Amino acid sequence: MSQNTSLCNLRTVTLHQSWTVEHRLTAPGVSFEIRQYRYPVPHETIYRVSKPLLGFHLDRHPSAEMRPLLCGPGVHYRKMGRVTFAPSGIPFDVRGDGGVFRTASLNFAPSLFEPLTEGLEWDNQSLYACIDVFGTSIERLLTQLVREATAPGFASDTLLEAAGRMAAVELIRFLRTPRDEELESRLFSMTELGAIEEIIASEERVSLVSIASRCGIGVRTLTRVFKATTGRTIGDVVAQHRLQRAMTLLKDNAVPLKVIAYRAGFGSPSTFSTAFRQSTGMTPRSYRQSFSAFASEPKSGFRQFWRDDP
Repeated sequence: MSQNTSLCNLRTVTLHQSWTVEHRLTAPGVSFEIRQYRYPVPHETIYRVSKPLLGFHLDRHPSAEMRPLLCGPGVHYRKMGRVTFAPSGIPFDVRGDGGVFRTASLNFAPSLFEPLTEGLEWDNQSLYACIDVFGTSIERLLTQLVREATAPGFASDTLLEAAGRMAAVELIRFLRTPRDEELESRLFSMTELGAIEEIIASEERVSLVSIASRCGIGVRTLTRVFKATTGRTIGDVVAQHRLQRAMTLLKDNAVPLKVIAYRAGFGSPSTFSTAFRQSTGMTPRSYRQSFSAFASEPKSGFRQFWRDDP
C-alpha cells in the first residue's frame, strides 16, 4: 500500500462533540462499538483515525459530507453514504448539521487489515470511494453485528472475528473495483449493475451525476459502459424508474401532483406531465382517476390472469 503523505493546509476548527458507548464487542483483530454522538451545533472537523475504521450510520443525516485532505486537484465535499471507511492516518474534512445520532464502528487491527491492502493506492479516487461504500454485503454484516452487540449470544467473539474478516475482504474488493480509465476497456459486472440499480432505487431525486459520483466514475464512463453492457441507455432506465415511482405515488389521492413531480425526480410539474403522457398516453390526473375508479369497483369474481395462463 502506498500513501501520499503531503497534506493540504488544515484549517483550525472547533468541534463541540460528545458521545457515549452503548454496546461493545471485542475479538482478536477486531472490535465493534455502537456509539451515540451529540453535535449541538452545525460542525466541521478534521477526522483522522489511528486504526482502520468501517462506519455504519444507523441514523441517516442527509447534510453530512466528507472530503479527503490529501493534496490534489478537485478535492470537494461528497455526501456520506450509510457505510463509510476511514483508513488509518489519513485525514478527512467532515461537516454536517447538529443533532443526536448513532453510529456503529468496526475497527480493524493493522495486523489483520494491512496485508489485504498490498498494491492499493490511497489516492483521491480510492479515498472518495471510502465516503460511500455501497453495493456489497458489508451492510448486512454490520447489521448482524449491531444485533449481536445489542443482545450477545453464544460465541459472540467468534462471530465478530469472522464477520470482521469478511467485511475487510469485501471492503478491499470494493476499493479495488476499476474506475474510469480501467473501466473504459471492459463492461460492468452483474455486481456493479446491481449496485447501480440499488442507487437508482434508493435515491429520491436520482440523476446521472449522482449515480456517477456514488460509483466513483465520470458521467461519460457511466453512460458509455452501461450502454455497452446492457444495450440500453442509463438515461432511459432512470426515466423509467421516475415514471414507476410517480405511478406508485399517484395511487395516493392525498399527494398533490406537484409534490409527486418533485419526489419522482422531475424538474417541474409540466415536465412530469409531458413525460407521463408520452409514456402512458394519459395525463397524471387521468391515470389517478382511472386507478381510483378501478380500486372502487366490486372485487367479487375478480381473477388475476398470469402470463402463463392459457
